[in-house]
Amino acid sequence: MSRAAPGLRSARAPLGAGIALVLLGTGLWSLSTGAGVNWGLLAGRLAGEMLLPVLGLGFATGLRGGSVAPVGLALAVGAGLGTLARAPFLAAMALLPNASTHAFLTGPLAGLCVGLALFAQGTRLAAPLLALAALATGAMGAIAVRLLDPSFHDPLVPVLAGLALLALGCAACALARALPPGARRLAARILGAWVLAVALLYGGATLAFRGRAVLPSAAGRMGPAESTPFPEF
Repeated sequence: MSRAAPGLRSARAPLGAGIALVLLGTGLWSLSTGAGVNWGLLAGRLAGEMLLPVLGLGFATGLRGGSVAPVGLALAVGAGLGTLARAPFLAAMALLPNASTHAFLTGPLAGLCVGLALFAQGTRLAAPLLALAALATGAMGAIAVRLLDPSFHDPLVPVLAGLALLALGCAACALARALPPGARRLAARILGAWVLAVALLYGGATLAFRGRAVLPSAAGRMGPAESTPFPEF
């Protein structure tokens, strides 16, 4: 019990931060009108792309120990870069087959970086790969939120989505710190394998699928025979 106490104490800070983020998001949501925003649809779409990368990044951050400020800074920088480079990123990813119908592979790209960071725990590559994973997760998360936003660019959507993802990451960070030291590396390998497998399978299946393009017929392109460019005449 005494061995677990230090881990539990170190888990209080990220857990408290996660609770504070939830309360802040709840307050912002209650003060806003939220008209026309299907939050359930957004949550489902965003979870499908970013849930595993965010949980994995939070877990890897908890294993790092010390302050989480460097990881938070890397996340913020990544989100800014993703916002600024959104257009060229989408243009480049649109060259890949089926990428445009699968959120431009934002989830698999973030998951690949996070999975490698989890596998590198305990090695010299742990710190640089964690920084890379934070940058990639921030950038892909910022792009994914805009892509999957069901509203008409409600300014509150990216704020609440970001707070929700950060709260989930804080919960995973607290869990990693609460684990016994002997179980942390094994848990990191298991979670890393899971995140990597999902990223590779999802991304690979998206790129490998070859759907048959069905071109509209001439009649379909021209419209019904009785239609005219000015139907009121």
